[in-house]
Amino acid sequence: LARDGADQAKMLTGTEWLRKHFQETHAATTVLLFLAAVVLQVGGRSEHRGVYFAAAGFGALPIFRAACRSLLHLQIDISALLSCVVLGALALGDLLEAALLVTLFALAELVEHWAMAWIS
Repeated sequence: LARDGADQAKMLTGTEWLRKHFQETHAATTVLLFLAAVVLQVGGRSEHRGVYFAAAGFGALPIFRAACRSLLHLQIDISALLSCVVLGALALGDLLEAALLVTLFALAELVEHWAMAWIS
């Protein structure tokens, strides 16, 4: 089917779509990784530790980025505090706690994003 110019202008490239829906894709990916690790752990598979680490690492990337920005401005915010907690949990080898923290934070950020979009 041929599309006219107006429809083509509305279509987003992959990068544009990802930027527009970052909160949703980030939270969904973090939750899926966490749930996969839980399923692996319940099933007695040893791979669950790596998947917990992947969930914690992937989920923490935007948190670490925001923490670096706030610390560069000599401010301490929730991202800086959560980064310390996640790094501490990872240093202690508590991958479940680190993954759970970033998963819950990703979901909280998503709810905040939806709420702000809804009221504006």
